[in-house]
Formats: sequence, structure tokens, C-alpha cells
Amino acid sequence: MEDTPKQEDTESMIVSAVEADPIAFSNDLILDGIFQYLSTPDLLTCGLVNKKWNWNSRVYLQEKRNSLAKVQDCQQLKELNDMLTQSHLPLPFNGLFISGGHQCADASHPEDFYEYLCEDLAIFTRMKLRLMGHTGLDCPAIQFIKRYFQDGSPLEQLEIITLPSKINSLQEMFQGLELNMKSLTSVTFPIRKYDGLVNEVISVASNLQKIFGPIAEDEVEIIRQNKKIQALKDFLLEPEGIPQMETCGQLVLEQPRLRFMKVSSGWYRSNGDNMPVLKKLRHISSIEIIATAAPRHTTNYITSDFRMNLEEFTCHSVRKLRLTKIDFPTEQTWFDWMKELFPNLREFQINVGEKVASYLTSTWTTWPELEQVTVTELGGQNGKKNLDAALCGISEEELQELKTKDETFLRNYQYASTKPGLQNLLCLRRLVLEAQHCKDLARKENTQFLTQLTGHLVLERVRGRNFTVKVIRKECQNSCKPCVFLDHISPFVNFVDK
Repeated sequence: MEDTPKQEDTESMIVSAVEADPIAFSNDLILDGIFQYLSTPDLLTCGLVNKKWNWNSRVYLQEKRNSLAKVQDCQQLKELNDMLTQSHLPLPFNGLFISGGHQCADASHPEDFYEYLCEDLAIFTRMKLRLMGHTGLDCPAIQFIKRYFQDGSPLEQLEIITLPSKINSLQEMFQGLELNMKSLTSVTFPIRKYDGLVNEVISVASNLQKIFGPIAEDEVEIIRQNKKIQALKDFLLEPEGIPQMETCGQLVLEQPRLRFMKVSSGWYRSNGDNMPVLKKLRHISSIEIIATAAPRHTTNYITSDFRMNLEEFTCHSVRKLRLTKIDFPTEQTWFDWMKELFPNLREFQINVGEKVASYLTSTWTTWPELEQVTVTELGGQNGKKNLDAALCGISEEELQELKTKDETFLRNYQYASTKPGLQNLLCLRRLVLEAQHCKDLARKENTQFLTQLTGHLVLERVRGRNFTVKVIRKECQNSCKPCVFLDHISPFVNFVDK
């Protein structure tokens, strides 16, 4: 399986191309055409080729990419400010990612930390904020943000990750701040709910076109009053009674083009005559749904009330489904129901649980046209069980017998699967495994959840149909070696270490 080219290989290929035809590769239109296919790291590498490429790659990053300069404390803000005073080249970014909650530098003259940055605020059209701890108003970073919002802000995209504890709005954070967001077209609200935040931003952003983040039922009315329903892209549905269900029904009738929808277990409870409002979900063109369910609610998933009018609940538009915290008492019955509800899935994601092996077995036959399957939290508390049998489509008895065989035998072994396996998905193009680090899995006595057996029997044999396996490993922050328990399958997969 081919690996992704390393940075030094990419740079070498670029330099060779430039040397082959230096005139053509100095043309602005040609460079612009090339840069549109390159990742941000590769564009930064292009800046090392020569002065022409350095200038053009910077302009491309500033004008056509979402490129943010990360500022984690006041000192980094000053370093960025000082660096820009000495540079005459275009900035390779168009926004700032400012993180608060740090130990502020001694700033008797805080304006010295951002004076040059404020000379041309029009450059910074994107802002991401992660404000934590007890950062005071005398913090230079906080003062810069306040000045940015007040001085004719050119802000087009705003993402708020978090605000400090006991702070519920930007105006409360900056005390007396008068928000200027006339240019804002996109906003992403934090996962945690802050009373007043949605209202203060929506009410001053007259040109808002996209609203992201877990917007709940009570916040939908704020958006409706400001005539921004069509800008809504994310929706959090956690109904606790009839009023919330009616809110959902009214929202669906307005047909917002949702990108993402998170649904709690309450959505699946038997609500009698109130359930049919959800049939109108079929009018939404695109949804990504996360179905979360606490184990105590699983008995409410398969109900006669819901299945009576199953055809009315079919959502043909859904292409991607992600399931978390799942614990179904009857796996195949539930998957059959999901197939009828979401018949056109192309991407399916599930996090590891006690029954993940049986869930995968059901997945192989439920949606035969799946193009990507993702399994997350491997290596976690519930992710230490072996998945070879589920992927290969064999019984546990066959698995134990094959584990005694050597690589040569496995490579040449012709077997017929006795159960559904990965090979049933003929349209599958990518299998993604997200493994979180766990020191216990590095110990020899611990059972590996994936062995070379799957590599030889399945992964090695499906390469010819444009199929790849990507393993995302979250590296450990401690002194132990990260994720060494997966190294044995390196011949069959691509690793992406985080």
C-alpha cells in the first residue's frame, strides 16, 4: 500500500519541476492552478522554492484558504506583532486563533503587543476564540480582541470554542463591548450552551449566511425571530415533551439545509401521536445524524408506535450516519430498522462498545453500497476485544485455529467466509480505525484487537479494488511509546499519528 509522500519528497518533486521549465512555473495563472490541489503544509513548502513561489503561496493562503495564526498567550501575540513589523511579504494567513486563560505578561503598555496588528485589521477576516480561566480585561490579548470587534471589524467567520466559567456572552466577557459584526457571514457556536451568546451574535449579524454548532430548540426561536432559519446548518434535538417535538416539526417545515443533526435518545421514545411530525425530515436535503442513547433507553428503540408508519420516516437524503454510546438489545433487528430509515448511506461511523463485533457483522449486510466505515475509540475502555473474526467473516473457533498458522500459510490460504465480513462491501473504498492510546495495550499479555490474520486474509486481498485502510493513532503525552500495539499491521495500513 502506498504511503503519503513525506515533506522532503514533496519539496524535491516541486524543485525538479521548476528546474525543468522555470518560465512556465513562474506564471501566476499556472501557479494558482497548481496551488488549488495542494494541502496547506505543501503550500508552505512551496514558499521555500524561490521568491516568486514564496510570494504567490502566501497570497494564495491569505485569499483562498482558511489559514489562522495561533496565539496561545500574550507573549506570542507580541512576537507575531513584532515579526509583522519586519516583514514586507504578504501574510500566509487570514485570521487568528486566540487562546486565553494563560499567565499574562507584564504589560504596562498593552498596545505595544498589538499596535502593528491593528494598523490593517482588514487582513483578519477569520477569528477563533478559546477563552478560559480567569483572564482579566487588562490582558493584552483580551484588549486586542475587544478593539478588533469595535474598530470596524472585517470579520467574516467567527468560531467560539469556549468562554470562561460564569461568563455567558461576549459583552459580559469584554464589559461594555459594542459588537460590530455587519460583515459576519458564518458563525460556529461552542458545544457548551451559554445563555445570551446566540442572541447577541445573531441580532447584530445582518448578513449571516451559515450558523454552525449544537443549536437547541429554545435557540431556534431566536434564529427565527431574526429571519435566519435558512442559515441554520446544525441542530440539536433533545425532546423532553410535546413542546420540543412541535418545535422540531415547525423547523422541518421551514426546510433548512442542515449539514449536521444530533439526536438524543429521547427522539426514539414512544411519543404516541406526536411522533409523526418527524416524518417531514425527508424534506431536508442533507443531514449528518449522531444518535446517542443511554443504555436505560434502549428498550424504547424498537416500538410498534414507530414502526406502524415506517415508510413515512424514510430519509433518503442522509448519506452519513454516526452512532455513539450505542447498546442495542437486538442488533440485527435494529440495523434492519435503520436500513429502512436511512436507505442511502455511504458513510457509517460507530464507536467501540461491548458488542462492536456483532454490530460490524450487521453493518456488512445492512448497507451494501457503503463507501466508508469508521470505527472509533479502539484501545479505550471497551475497545480491547479482538475484531479479526468480525472483519474476516469467520467463527471464533476458526479464528483460534488460524492463529496457530504462520504467515506463509495465511498468505496462501483459500478460505470461504462462514459469516458476513468486510469483503461483502464491494463498494467500500476506505476503512478508518481511530485508536486512542492506552498503555495496557502495549503489554504483551494483552489481546490485540487486530492481528496480521486480518491483514493476510482480507486487507491484502482487496487492494486491487481501490481500497485503503487508515489507522489514526492518538499519541501518548507520557513517556511510554505511543500505540506500539498496532505496529504489527503496518504492512497493510496507512498510519496517521496525531
